[in-house]
Amino acid sequence: MGLTCEVGLRRRTYHVLSGSVLAVWAKVESVLSSVHGHHNSSKLQVVRLKTEDSLRIVGTIIPSNCVAPLINVLSQDAEKTHSETF
Repeated sequence: MGLTCEVGLRRRTYHVLSGSVLAVWAKVESVLSSVHGHHNSSKLQVVRLKTEDSLRIVGTIIPSNCVAPLINVLSQDAEKTHSETF
């Protein structure tokens, strides 16, 4: 399962993991290293962004091929989950 090519697109989709992630960081690293196409030597990119309604978010970019496995792993121990599209 590879990454989709976004060369030449005017809009791109970024998946950003934000919030209190230190408690689950080992799980995040485990998922990122286990998914094909992401190697242990790869560096995670931390980003600061501002949404259209001026909400400021700091987080790390999650490759699109890691989103579903990461949601599955993190949802196993979660009492409630939240996902938001900006």
